[in-house]
Amino acid sequence: MELEEIVALSVKHNVSDLHLCNASTPRWRRQGKLEPAPFTSPDIGKILADWLNAEQLAQWQACGQVDFALAPAGGPRLRASAFVHNRGLSLALRLLAETCPQLADLGAPAALTELLNEESGLSWSRAPPVAGNPPPWRRWWAILISASMAIS
Repeated sequence: MELEEIVALSVKHNVSDLHLCNASTPRWRRQGKLEPAPFTSPDIGKILADWLNAEQLAQWQACGQVDFALAPAGGPRLRASAFVHNRGLSLALRLLAETCPQLADLGAPAALTELLNEESGLSWSRAPPVAGNPPPWRRWWAILISASMAIS
């Protein structure tokens, strides 16, 4: 299977991540669970030769690792990381959404929108002192706060 076909199949099955390795069964993350993918692993060396520019290829050859972005025709953009490990060449792909989610879709409180619309000032955010990942809106909030501080 070509990469474009794999990506199309992944979109159809609502996959968020693809993990490809020349020496093992490909896996994908669907609804938060890593499971075997229903196709054989493509030749990762060929994918890299087709998609990397000269600078990225040089980094790949020098370091055995490279991060890059892909935009296959008719498919979503992908964030990619190629690396070598004990099983050989591997490629981890993250399918990126076409648009950023709205704050309301992330479950953010309305007050956050008002704070982000302020033209100046300092906003401070702290996650509650509990274990685990913060809710999605808090992760976005930290990114937005950092971006607004960098701009002003």
